[in-house]
Amino acid sequence: MRNVYYGDETPIEDSVIAEINEVYQQTKISFYWQQGDILMLDNMLVAHGRYPYLVKPKIVVTIREMM
Repeated sequence: MRNVYYGDETPIEDSVIAEINEVYQQTKISFYWQQGDILMLDNMLVAHGRYPYLVKPKIVVTIREMM
């Protein structure tokens, strides 16, 4: 179930969602975490996600300026 809409609150068509998902698949970067790894990213510049954890990580979050 998705709740995604254009700025005018019109639902985004399934075909558009499928195209976006295909672009995500073509451009994704995956890597294996190693102990001590740190990830820093800018939520305004990248889409990000994760696969299920095999070992629960320690997650520390810092939020700078609100947009």
